[in-house]
Amino acid sequence: MASSTQSVVKKEEAALNELMKQAEEAKPQDEMLFGGWIYNRSNTAKKTMHLYAEKTWSGKFYYKYSETLEESTGFTQTGQKEKGIKAAVVYSLKTSDDPFNHYGFLLAWSDSFNEGNHTRKVYGSCGLLEKFQNIDWDKVEKDLDASTSSSSYIDAYTRTSVKAEIVANVVYADFN
Repeated sequence: MASSTQSVVKKEEAALNELMKQAEEAKPQDEMLFGGWIYNRSNTAKKTMHLYAEKTWSGKFYYKYSETLEESTGFTQTGQKEKGIKAAVVYSLKTSDDPFNHYGFLLAWSDSFNEGNHTRKVYGSCGLLEKFQNIDWDKVEKDLDASTSSSSYIDAYTRTSVKAEIVANVVYADFN
């Protein structure tokens, strides 16, 4: 099973590298390029997650993440250096009809370029889906701005977790 997972990861990384190469070749000098992989690592018999909400503060998607998240999904985003890249996505997971088995997973990321340096940040949160019914995007943005290039959050009540890290200009996130 581990070799199957490693094979999937290598295939996804190769696909993302190819997308980023294509976008790099097509972009002007004043644009930034950022990508990511989001993994569904839930222990719930491979239940599919569904796109619940999303927010883009700056940048545009060259290749967008999937509406459904079975094992993984990737994305590539571009933006003007002066404005940077900043976005967030929330996926939902329902393991039964009981509302206490409906979960939400939020991932937010940013990449800004000032005075020749990149500042890359990631923020994650999770818990019962009701927590994400009325998302305060201003608060999410403030939490993202206060974060670093890695984030780890475990919801004590639901025992769900989000772990994310930016390596160079790629974010990797696990929803569990």
